[in-house]
Amino acid sequence: MFRTIYKNTWKTLFRSVTFWLAVLVLLGISVFHVSTQVSFYWESAENVQRFEPEYVPEVLPESLVQEVDNVVSGGFLVYQIAVFAIIATVLVLNRDYGDQFFEIEKAAGVSPFRYAAGRMAALLTVSVVALEVFSFVTLHGILIGKGGVVGQNALQTMLTTFPRMTCGVVFKGIPHLCFYIGLTYLFGTLFRNGLAGGAAGFVHAIFFYVVSLLYRIDSSWATYFRFFSPSPNVLRYYVTYVGTPNEELAFKMNGVTTGGMVFCVAFLVGVALACAAVSYWRTRRREA
Repeated sequence: MFRTIYKNTWKTLFRSVTFWLAVLVLLGISVFHVSTQVSFYWESAENVQRFEPEYVPEVLPESLVQEVDNVVSGGFLVYQIAVFAIIATVLVLNRDYGDQFFEIEKAAGVSPFRYAAGRMAALLTVSVVALEVFSFVTLHGILIGKGGVVGQNALQTMLTTFPRMTCGVVFKGIPHLCFYIGLTYLFGTLFRNGLAGGAAGFVHAIFFYVVSLLYRIDSSWATYFRFFSPSPNVLRYYVTYVGTPNEELAFKMNGVTTGGMVFCVAFLVGVALACAAVSYWRTRRREA
């Protein structure tokens, strides 16, 4: 039954025009990010060449770690992929409450636990796949626009970046997405309305974006950004630099520890699980 709910959730999303509009928005964000990064790169190179005509702009292999982080964390984990996940969750909740989808599945013998778990698992999977695909496309669009990586052809660059990008998507992206899907699903089930869940998700996404713009370098907000934001810095820098030659220096400069990284993941996933537990309870009450 879990597999059936999981598949039906995918079908619900793929049949929605709004879902594909959200995909197009992600594509637009990707194109915009590529164009701005490439334009800034060449403009900066031209400014340097005015004073040093022999300067040749190059993308070095050792800079790929930072390029990957800039795309995943800076390009999609600020608010972009969160908005996509919130929209997808709203579409599913609207189907549940607007079309009485749960009552149909309940008549077929689906338990509330499998129903809620299947829904949220499918939403997480769709969002993770979108993050991986658009991060990969954006990164390599930027690298191609900058003229490629020194000493590597396109295939070698992809093979180099893919494992680290996937690591970033899994360890930075999944806790981030769990948080927003859980929050949106929770308020959707509490108010029996997908738009209510969407409002809660959007309010938090906007809040995080605004405080990031205004207070990221404010010391009074340091603890929030390091440990309690949807994209905590300790987790970001740990995943970005672990296993690299600059690991020790990067960890020391950013106050990164393994314990801190574990806490960040536990906090985000813990909030998501608490939201999921309440959503399950609401689903059981709905069954009664």
